[in-house]
Amino acid sequence: MRISGVSLSVVEITMKSFSTLKNHSSPKSPPTKTMKDVTRPPKKILVLGPCKAGKTAISNYLGEQVDMESLGEYRPTKGVRIVEFESHELEIHQQRVEVDVELWDCSGDERYRDCWPALLDSIEGVILVANPDENKGEDLRLWYQEFIAKSNLDPENVLVVLNEVGEKRTNDGAISEFQLPPQLSSAVCAACNLQHEGDQLRLEFNQFLMTIIAKSEGY
Repeated sequence: MRISGVSLSVVEITMKSFSTLKNHSSPKSPPTKTMKDVTRPPKKILVLGPCKAGKTAISNYLGEQVDMESLGEYRPTKGVRIVEFESHELEIHQQRVEVDVELWDCSGDERYRDCWPALLDSIEGVILVANPDENKGEDLRLWYQEFIAKSNLDPENVLVVLNEVGEKRTNDGAISEFQLPPQLSSAVCAACNLQHEGDQLRLEFNQFLMTIIAKSEGY
């Protein structure tokens, strides 16, 4: 499970253009073909969570658009950014799968709350990001209620990332001490520090992406 080739672009949508999101959702991309010659639309995945949790850093890392030295810099997202890239050589049941991915990196600022419903169209997955040193599981309840519940998304299509920053490396205790809301009990939870364990996060994301593909296409 790996991403061996990536081509990407980033679209930033500010508050002024939020009203056009319904028309923008999941824009048509050139057909992506697998070995089975199957054309599939882009997989739209929202990246959500409290402010300063590391949503942009994770989105950039997964899209391979990151300078590791700049991971500690905080730049608040204005509205939403869309990181678009192609994932190659995922494998499901020994079949190579190619897919276009859209990571919608959403601001954690609640001043955009009135615009959140415009983001719900055609979502197939959610990545919830929290900093276990700053956030608690209850801090994710808002995002569950406003996005996952309102879109009727299966919690199995949710990946919770406990994003630790600085020199501290993650361990199993980081997960066990972080209590998820009961509604997210079936979601996959992964702890990582991008500076030290980014490859492990990529493996978790690939598995998450393959779960979404398998469920939507009946593998």
